[in-house]
Amino acid sequence: MHTLYLARHGEAESPARYSHDRERELTPIGKAKLLRTAKRLRSAELEAPHIISSPYVRARRTAEILAAVWPCSVIEFDARLRPLNRCDEALDLLRELDGLHSCVMLVSHNPLISILAAALSADGRLQIEFEPGAIACISTYRLHPLHAALRWFCSPQMLGANLTD
Repeated sequence: MHTLYLARHGEAESPARYSHDRERELTPIGKAKLLRTAKRLRSAELEAPHIISSPYVRARRTAEILAAVWPCSVIEFDARLRPLNRCDEALDLLRELDGLHSCVMLVSHNPLISILAAALSADGRLQIEFEPGAIACISTYRLHPLHAALRWFCSPQMLGANLTD
């Protein structure tokens, strides 16, 4: 793997509307912002990722929207990307993928996605605030031992993916 995208799911419905957190859908605004973000990223002609997502509905929908606009080879779902899983489980997933794909996108939740970004930094102290729909691009040279660098970070707000323009 050479390029790793870390994406937080888009804006989700209130937990009060669902009996289980895993069932929460994206809001209509969250879907629209993700679609606009994906279209702007597609225009940058970035490498198409192999997408692996949390199985939770809001992450699945995010992966589907990104894949529909940004060409990808496949979407897989992995329980190690659920919201409260340990970072070492996500790192194990990355180690399993090392050498299989040149470009991977993980779609997950906070706090896991922010903790994973920090774990991939040289000193483990990189703090990125992943707002809903945010994506980080990380160059990975080796996953064991770890050697990665942040290339860029964007969010719907940074890309102007609001509904008023």
